Amino acid sequence: MDLQTLPSDVFTLIVDHLVAIIGIYKAVRLRLVNQSFNAAVWSAICNGHVVDIDDPATPHLSLQMPLELKARILLSRSRSATKNKVVHVIQTVNRQFGLVTEPGEDHQCAPSLLIAEAAAHKYPGKPRQIRGDIKDIDAKMEAQNRLSGLIVLGDLARAMALLQDTSPALADVNAESPYFGRPLQIAAAWGHRDIVHYLLDHGVDPHVGGYAEDNIWDPQANVGVQLAFQKRSSAGSALSAAARGGHEDIARLLLARGEGLSPRGKEFARAVLAATIGGHTHLINLLLQSAATSLSDCPKLREEMLWTAAMSSQSEVVQLLLDDGAEVNAAPYPDSRGHGCTLSIASRKGNIAMVRLLLSCGADVNLKHERGSHDPIKVAAFNGHQEVVQLLLEQGASMVSALRQAADGGQAPLVRWLLQKDPELVHEPYSDELSVGQEALRCAILIKNPAVISLLVRAGTPLDRGYASRGDSPVVWAKTNSAEWIVDILLSLGAEDREVDEKERNRHRWDEREPQFQMLRGGVRIVRRTWQWAGKY
Repeated sequence: MDLQTLPSDVFTLIVDHLVAIIGIYKAVRLRLVNQSFNAAVWSAICNGHVVDIDDPATPHLSLQMPLELKARILLSRSRSATKNKVVHVIQTVNRQFGLVTEPGEDHQCAPSLLIAEAAAHKYPGKPRQIRGDIKDIDAKMEAQNRLSGLIVLGDLARAMALLQDTSPALADVNAESPYFGRPLQIAAAWGHRDIVHYLLDHGVDPHVGGYAEDNIWDPQANVGVQLAFQKRSSAGSALSAAARGGHEDIARLLLARGEGLSPRGKEFARAVLAATIGGHTHLINLLLQSAATSLSDCPKLREEMLWTAAMSSQSEVVQLLLDDGAEVNAAPYPDSRGHGCTLSIASRKGNIAMVRLLLSCGADVNLKHERGSHDPIKVAAFNGHQEVVQLLLEQGASMVSALRQAADGGQAPLVRWLLQKDPELVHEPYSDELSVGQEALRCAILIKNPAVISLLVRAGTPLDRGYASRGDSPVVWAKTNSAEWIVDILLSLGAEDREVDEKERNRHRWDEREPQFQMLRGGVRIVRRTWQWAGKY
């Protein structure tokens, strides 16, 4: 049956139900199937309230989703009776400007959606982090929020009028809105050169929000460039905001008004990395020229740029850096970075084109990291990227690692593909005590994934015999480290029941009432309600 031939209300209900089952991460990927699914999934997420971005089962969702999607959700919330401070501010600013916020009006360029997007990057996604009450927003803060909204929309005339409206003015060019940021950074991020010029002429320090020039960049430290997938941000300095957004005219204006950049300074590093995130090679060159330096003179920064470009999927910048002499297999300090080498980053993201580029430039497919979980084949399999896994296997990566990590990530389609590729893989040794299949089954039980459990058992992984110790037995492992419903699945597959002392049981995982104690996979805390949310497909 072609679902799209059904009445629209029936089709919408089916998609709503599907989104509730598979969760928002998979739903966002599903929307790419065709235009009808795209519209229905958008509606289910943004207007149907089928999923909640503050669900404790998806603790990092708000920080990981694209700003456009978060903005649509927050804009939809602003139409409802239930509000937090961020949503209230979005609604208030839009109403002050007479902007329409009804469903169907929030297309990409609608002013109301722009206001929501500007506030979205400041929304932490956890209600407890939004301190205070709506009544705490006084007249001064409300005026500052209104000024921020006018800057987002590029309305210099009304912004000037607001700043001159009262004496003393409630809004201030040097004040910061906790919901939008500082005026200069907002103008730089959204590309409004005339407003940047006006603010600089009226006493705004071009360095506000940045690092002092005597603050030297430490390659082992974090320079504060976050959310590499967001192409616009008012966080940090105005120069960084302009660099990330690709606004060369604004960057030149800020550099002309400033005191120059030190090639050893943290602010220089942050601005260059911001331009890297946006893929703006012309701005990278401008910043290098301004600091009177070159990439070859900054080898550690060049490495940091390489990793950042890979995270941001900026192949042109990656190629530029490799052509300049960056070490393709360079790995970061393990105690200060949550990623491996460039190939690991591209493999984790499933960026097959970049993986091919890196391999052609000499990337080592079997490069080992101090944190072994960052090995390219492991991160590709863990995240379910079959095309990347296949390419890495062709280059000599380990099938054993691929199966183990695919099971640990809850990637059932990839597990099925690997078992079809090598039906005997489950019987190969993983350690002195366990076969690959047994180790993978332990992982699947721990992350509560019935689909992977069933695949491994049907492929020949034993349920009762062949385990060196009683504690390795799948049923015992499930009773001590998983949940009752997983035990029931093992029993239904033919496992023998075994008694377990209550003292051996991980109580929090067993009763599932406290999400913070559950295993996190693919951004999802795994319980019976959410296990299908994990995995790529």
